[in-house]
Amino acid sequence: MPRINGIRVVVNPELLEDGPAVVVRRTWKERICSKPWQPWISVKITRIKVPSKKALVANGCIVVHPEMLQRLREHLRESDSAVSLCRQIPMRTTMYLG
Repeated sequence: MPRINGIRVVVNPELLEDGPAVVVRRTWKERICSKPWQPWISVKITRIKVPSKKALVANGCIVVHPEMLQRLREHLRESDSAVSLCRQIPMRTTMYLG
């Protein structure tokens, strides 16, 4: 388990949220074999899943998506006061990284 400045970081790739809506054309097979039968509807609207920009903080550990862990590490490398940043993170709350 990675640690950043003594804080345990748990990586969970399932931390996703709904992204923008996308219009997708339905295939002929999907149109003809759908129930209820609706071959005249040629498009459907789906949502793309994107990595969550929230970090869940509880019991002294941070749970993030792998992409957000990478962004957090880059931010800590750039910042001069990484220790003071970690002291500002309140326990048992949700933090927005973005």
